[in-house]
Amino acid sequence: MESNKLKDYAFISSLFGSFILVLYAFLSSKYNIFQEGLFLFNNRITFSKNDAIIFILILSTSLMFIVEIIIEFILNKKKFIEISPDIKNKKYLNFFVECFLIYSSNLLLFYLIVLFYKYAPEYGNFSNNQYYKPWFFVLDNLFTIFSYFSIIYIPLTRAFKYNLDLEKKEYYHLFILPIKKISNLILKKDIFVDIEADYKNIILGLIVKMFFTPLMTIFFFDNFNNLVNNFNYLIGIYNAGLSFGYGIKTFSADIYNIGLSLIFSIDVLLAWGGYVISSRWISNNNISVEPTILGWFVALSCYPPFQIIPGVYFPIPSEKDIFNIPNDYLVLFFSILSIMSFFVYMSATMFFGLRFSNLTNRGIITVGLYKYIRHPAYASKNFSWWCIILPYVLYKIFFLKDFSAINQIIGLCSITYIYYLRALTEERHLSQDPDYLEYCKKVPYRFIPKVF
Repeated sequence: MESNKLKDYAFISSLFGSFILVLYAFLSSKYNIFQEGLFLFNNRITFSKNDAIIFILILSTSLMFIVEIIIEFILNKKKFIEISPDIKNKKYLNFFVECFLIYSSNLLLFYLIVLFYKYAPEYGNFSNNQYYKPWFFVLDNLFTIFSYFSIIYIPLTRAFKYNLDLEKKEYYHLFILPIKKISNLILKKDIFVDIEADYKNIILGLIVKMFFTPLMTIFFFDNFNNLVNNFNYLIGIYNAGLSFGYGIKTFSADIYNIGLSLIFSIDVLLAWGGYVISSRWISNNNISVEPTILGWFVALSCYPPFQIIPGVYFPIPSEKDIFNIPNDYLVLFFSILSIMSFFVYMSATMFFGLRFSNLTNRGIITVGLYKYIRHPAYASKNFSWWCIILPYVLYKIFFLKDFSAINQIIGLCSITYIYYLRALTEERHLSQDPDYLEYCKKVPYRFIPKVF
């Protein structure tokens, strides 16, 4: 089988990572890991809640990475190893000098990225911006891991996973020229192979990572903390037994709150892993990055801080305002319908494994929900919002006589239209890939099977 077949089995690593996540959340609740710490072989390895959350982020994605490597090896045994020409020709000095220069370039790039986050006004570590505090805990750990792990990873990958096409898209090209010139002066000869770097792909791909990784980090911290709290709540109910006062309204709220924390903890974990890990070993490198301003605009409009732009003109109520409707059975119905839709949304993410990323093509997903429609995530996410927000807006209009809520319907329509534009711009971008054109012939429907 071909190497890119791995993407058809990537959901296996997603299932594995999700299981580890949920198990860890349950154990965190049962054994109070946030406060008491996590012990391994009688050694305490986490000392705070932040440590505990960082641990599961890194553990889950690392195990998913290992699972995908195993699947890649099973699917592609004959071509799993590609020996570097320097190793074949026994040019070991050239090889290790190149590895050192690449390591130095990547380390310099990473260090400058750390400085950017610490001084940039939006993130503002030095200005004590609390919103991004979790990101700086993770960033410091990622830098430490990268500093040590890359010493082994870079030579191992260049020796046994050589790929000239992917070499053109490596981040080290951004700083390799000055480092190369210094090395040439020291060694008094040029031993580094000249490669025509794809700078556009490199820079745009780096911007994607730098924008979305902090967001996915703080989203995960928030959702995982809620998930652990919900396990605490469920364990408390189990131990105490359901009281007589536990009614449909409470049940509806529990289904919605617990469902959201579970669904988005898994969804954001998978997205975080996709943004952080790019590796030849699992064939999830960027093939291309969205080239248009419109494509970037509609994508970024769905995330902070840019999502405030459409909200200023067409504000919509909170999703939890549905619980203000006095009919408990209607609230229960729409809550379940919304959670089911969000579950479909999460399921769509699971088919990516470690290749989820906005604004990039990292391989065309054609299995699972994508066998029936091209945009199952966008369709289900918007349907969920309409299920949970529209009923409350209609309640405000017809029962509370609040006709200003009509503007909120326009807001819902505007959000849905933004996602529609996201779908169109993504299709235009992905259509540069012949595999996607072939996929569109087999799957002609965007949002609703057999309809639209």
